[in-house]
Amino acid sequence: MKLTKKMMILCCALLYGGGLAGCAATQTEFVEAPPSAVCSLSGLTEADGKDGADPPEELFVYVCGEVKRPGVYRLSDGARVYEALEEAGGLTEAAEDTALNQARLLEDGEEIRVPAKGEVVKPQTDEVSREDKININTADAAQLATLNGIGPSRAEAIIAWREANGGFSTPEDLKKVDGIADKTFDKLKDQIVVR
Repeated sequence: MKLTKKMMILCCALLYGGGLAGCAATQTEFVEAPPSAVCSLSGLTEADGKDGADPPEELFVYVCGEVKRPGVYRLSDGARVYEALEEAGGLTEAAEDTALNQARLLEDGEEIRVPAKGEVVKPQTDEVSREDKININTADAAQLATLNGIGPSRAEAIIAWREANGGFSTPEDLKKVDGIADKTFDKLKDQIVVR
């Protein structure tokens, strides 16, 4: 909040001069006061009204298929599928609008694909077969970026760690890569394999 000179003088008069009565008896000329003479209003800053909390974490999702503006979108942590669809301009007329649970919470790095009407959609299951899992010792950056919680920069970090250390011995070794903590690992542990 920015205070004008008149407002600051009025505040000082109210705080230190006993109200406006002391100002009314004389003609007051507004002059530039030196910075040291400006009264301070306990903690009033440009950020007034904000609670000082850290900004919310962000996540990135790829929205494709039957949406008006396919692409990668940045949303706040805790966003839901419908919000990602709104960011992508909404569904096209050809979209199968009942194919997705639009109330589901989003995860960083995921793909949201909206199928067309009549399109056969492979059912999603929580369990991924061993053949469908990504081998973190051989996968390229594009494959790694499809894992839950892994975007392009973390995919590159995985490859860099793998090259510097001769590969991963166990899936849990992935937590040795900068930026991959327990929470991220828990999201993707069922999607990876080490061979």
